[in-house]
Amino acid sequence: MRLGSLIFVLCFLFGVDQFDVFAQDRAVIQRGKAATLLVDLGEDQSATAFCVHESGIFVTNHHVVEEASSDTLELVADVGLETEKRLKATVIRSDEDTDLALLRAESLGKFVALPLGSDDAVYETMQSIAFGFPFGKQLAVDEEATPAMSVSVGRITAIRRKRGVPERFQLDAEINPGNSGGPVIDEEGNVVGVVSSGVFATGISFAIPVSKLSKLMAVPDVDITYPQLTTKTASEPAKLLVRVTSLIGSSDEYVPEATARVNGLNVFQIALKPLGHGAFSGEFTPAPRDASTWRLPVEIKFKDGAVSGGIAAKPLRVNGKDVELSDIESIRTNDDGRTILTLVNGDESEANVEGLNRIDVTVGNNQLQLDASAAKSIEVSAPLDIEVEYAVVVKKGNQELARLSESQIISSVESTVGSMSGKPATAFRHGKRVIPMPATISDVVSAAGGRKLLVVLETAKKVAVVDVPAGKIEKLVSLPSDQVIVVGTANHFFVFDLVNQIVQRLPLSSLKEDLTVKVPFSGVVKAVAAGSNSNGPLLVHWASGTSALARASYSLLDPKTLTPIEVENARFRNNSFRDAVHMRASHDGKVFGLWATSHSPQGLGVAVLSESRFEHRYEHDSVGHIVPGPKGMHLFTGSGGVLNQSLSSYQRGNRALPCIPTSHPKLYLTVPAEPGAQRNLGPRPFAGIKPSVMVVGSNQPLAQLPALDLGVDNENPSWSRSDFTLDKRVAFLMESNALVSVPFSNDKLVIQEFELEKYLDESSLDYFFVSSIAPQTFERGATYRYRSTVSSKRSGVKYKLTNGPKGMRVSSRGEVTWQVPSSFTETSVDVIITVTNSADQIVYDSFTLTAE
Repeated sequence: MRLGSLIFVLCFLFGVDQFDVFAQDRAVIQRGKAATLLVDLGEDQSATAFCVHESGIFVTNHHVVEEASSDTLELVADVGLETEKRLKATVIRSDEDTDLALLRAESLGKFVALPLGSDDAVYETMQSIAFGFPFGKQLAVDEEATPAMSVSVGRITAIRRKRGVPERFQLDAEINPGNSGGPVIDEEGNVVGVVSSGVFATGISFAIPVSKLSKLMAVPDVDITYPQLTTKTASEPAKLLVRVTSLIGSSDEYVPEATARVNGLNVFQIALKPLGHGAFSGEFTPAPRDASTWRLPVEIKFKDGAVSGGIAAKPLRVNGKDVELSDIESIRTNDDGRTILTLVNGDESEANVEGLNRIDVTVGNNQLQLDASAAKSIEVSAPLDIEVEYAVVVKKGNQELARLSESQIISSVESTVGSMSGKPATAFRHGKRVIPMPATISDVVSAAGGRKLLVVLETAKKVAVVDVPAGKIEKLVSLPSDQVIVVGTANHFFVFDLVNQIVQRLPLSSLKEDLTVKVPFSGVVKAVAAGSNSNGPLLVHWASGTSALARASYSLLDPKTLTPIEVENARFRNNSFRDAVHMRASHDGKVFGLWATSHSPQGLGVAVLSESRFEHRYEHDSVGHIVPGPKGMHLFTGSGGVLNQSLSSYQRGNRALPCIPTSHPKLYLTVPAEPGAQRNLGPRPFAGIKPSVMVVGSNQPLAQLPALDLGVDNENPSWSRSDFTLDKRVAFLMESNALVSVPFSNDKLVIQEFELEKYLDESSLDYFFVSSIAPQTFERGATYRYRSTVSSKRSGVKYKLTNGPKGMRVSSRGEVTWQVPSSFTETSVDVIITVTNSADQIVYDSFTLTAE
């Protein structure tokens, strides 16, 4: 009897329709394929994900999303078909212990989802079907095509248990790299496992039991929209929106509860009203504006004493107009009786201030009313902020399923007056601004701590001074010749004219030359560096002549007099005219990075200035640019990653992304562009990689940046003698949310608004780092104040002073105060603040203070 006839007879005898069996098998396969998508990780790497909720919830492995460059992945649906489409998916939940992750894909309507089965239905020898993309793009028919999906049929060969609970299912289906994250279904089409790994070329593979996935999905997805509070809206009702989406079953069975705690004292129960479809909203008024809520630290000095305390943040009447107290830095009475008002933006003018005879000041627990009309000065410090801590709990009946928390600072530091002259306050609010230049850009130099950029236009003999926060050219300054070197400091910029052998100094306040001298060296200036947020000195590399082997030296210049400063140990490597040396300084002007593109290897040098002596180190290798961070604690390189001052963390390798410091000492950028490091990076070393914000010490991107669109460098950057290298083409001024880029076309600046804090708030990343920068100096006999702040996904942030001078204190909100004794003899002190949160994460805010 033929096999087909035998099957027909058996089906007839047992009442089974053979055609229904085959039709059902095919329908199961088609549904499994429709629900399974390719995860494109870039650089020929891929994995698998499958849909478990028709709204667009997908499952993959934790190790897949961990390998991705950001928390946004690219999924490919209908792979290999004419209807193939790509869509973005965001990581909403990831668990390392189970190796599972959940993604939310952008909407394409309803997705095909696979139902979840049960561990109880799984047994040894049971037939199973696995879907995925083994070996990813390596099995594609050509380089540009996406790979076809593989469907593997096998059996469960073992159930590996831990304490009686299934831990892994062993399969004999062929599973290979690229299958990770794919579904394993039974003959009915129910998910019984998630592919995790396989032993290559053995036919042995493993899947994560569906019970672990069910447990991960049992907690609903909770999306919270917090009110955007400001000093102007904090005294008005604020709306909190909570959306709860069930990943298994109906969203109607979940009930959220919300509270808000203000400054750790006032607790508000926010009544959440259902809006339908899992959405709820509620209102509360966080901080009614009264004398007890908003207070600013103030010090009022009289002829025979002083009073320090808190003052209500109410406006003062100045020259007939209301001026917010948070906009005022000081009110001083001169010896001639004139009252001088200084605003926080630096504006200073003579003023008539009303109401000083009745000022309410809180000193300790006491409320005092002072007559400050005879005060010598009134100094207003950085305002005390209001902190709102939110807690949202989602329950199903009496069972708590999810608890989310968020901390929000309402700062009263917002400026409401631009200046006494009526000019608007400068804040970059343009989204994206392209600033075309009137001539070809030959160099870009930072000044005023990065707030100003000096764009050198040699062919036009101009410098375009760009105000970065305002996003505009402040002024075009004429140059004495078309061969210059420009360098900037906190308050000045300097022009070294190589034709006329002169040096000019121009204050950033007036942009008019106030000092011109002859170059104080008998030779040729080759390179200059200075701290963009310092008052010098200037480090100058110069040669005694123009012959190839003419001796070259390094000297320091005093920015006040432009005369040499005596310094020990200033003889570095590359000491001849032919050496194309590049120098970069930390913002404080204490640490310098050096390399040379005239020979190979370029060299990796760092020089640290202490008192009147240099300490320097050197590695004989090529890493492209070597740029110290703002405080010089770290060095950021073209291809060698992030180093410390001793270079001990230097790791050789040719695939490291170029690193560029930001205005924050603990954050930096990675930029996928040619690093100019004399290394063979391959034909497409940065394909699919986007620029990112990184935290020193972590290999995971903190945030993905907008595209920089630098274009292509037509020169060979590895051998270019130009000092206009990659590190000068990208900058991120965090205080102004300004991401600056200079394309290789050298005809424009592009400034894009990028709010890192907002990006992090909207992400699922569990971040925790110190975001504030402490003032670096103290004055004997004065009070040092600093607010240490952190960016944290978790609440419950606590501060502890681990190391510091006697008398220094840190409050529960991170406010550091130190009344410096007039007799304090030390010139520097080290401070370490230990910061923890509710997840027992730890970060340190450490810095060194030096005497003014």
